Amino acid sequence: MSSISNVSSGSSYQPDFSTISQNLLNKADSDGDGYLNKTELTSVLKTNKRLSADLNSYYGTDSSSTDGVFSALDTDSDGLVSISELKTAVSNTKGGQAGGPPPPPPSDMEQDS
Repeated sequence: MSSISNVSSGSSYQPDFSTISQNLLNKADSDGDGYLNKTELTSVLKTNKRLSADLNSYYGTDSSSTDGVFSALDTDSDGLVSISELKTAVSNTKGGQAGGPPPPPPSDMEQDS
């Protein structure tokens, strides 16, 4: 009951960016190496239009290519997106700092209709 009263008392929802990021990585990391490469990111963005739109909007990148988003996410330029880089991106996008709704929950990783 206390959690219901917390919600009704106006406490703000704080998404768990660490869990969101880890779930995203787990679902998208098709080779199981613990990182996202450009091919894996491309696959995720093609099947999840909302995530793609959020990332392209946040980074000001061209939605016709994943190169800009990948470069923005791969902050150390090693050709892979680590969990740390992903957590930073998820927390900084639309819901993290801009005051918009939180990023899509991990279940949104399924293919859009």
